[in-house]
Amino acid sequence: MRRRRVLAMDIEHLGATGLSQAFLDWSDADASIAAAMSADAGPWPQARQIITDRVPDRSAEQALAVITGSPEQRIEAGGKQ
Repeated sequence: MRRRRVLAMDIEHLGATGLSQAFLDWSDADASIAAAMSADAGPWPQARQIITDRVPDRSAEQALAVITGSPEQRIEAGGKQ
């Protein structure tokens, strides 16, 4: 519990200094980097595509929908029927 409180205070402090976005956005990857990595890695037969350019919670919801959801949820998440 104490660790969460300290982290929350640190994030609040970073927000006050205007550094929070740079601090929290650790990845320099963009769509072109992701496409190049995808082309190099090649698809896994059992892999499903998840859109990850939104908030992390939405990406997690989409991944869960692909794994456990209805066909409609899978389509919305970018998967196949």
